[in-house]
Amino acid sequence: SIQYIRVELPLLIYVPNSFTPNGDNMNDVFKAEGDGIMEYELTVYDRLGHTVFYTNDIHEGWDGTVKHTNQPASSGSYAYSISLKDLKGHKHTYHGMVNLIR
Repeated sequence: SIQYIRVELPLLIYVPNSFTPNGDNMNDVFKAEGDGIMEYELTVYDRLGHTVFYTNDIHEGWDGTVKHTNQPASSGSYAYSISLKDLKGHKHTYHGMVNLIR
């Protein structure tokens, strides 16, 4: 006889607290990684609340440049907001700070 088993992945998300966009291929971008994620949005803000980066692709990360100018952002702390939906369609929001170290 055949028996079906339903396996549900838990929502897992990892968000680093620092990154070093210096071209050494180690921690060059800020991005979240995780499992059990259906929809995803990441927004990064400077200390004045201006958006410096936005993506809805979990595989895309912030390279430390300011959007629309491609100028390097200054070293320091930046606020981020992550909104996502898990596999069950439940919404989750995470807020935090990331340190850009040059």
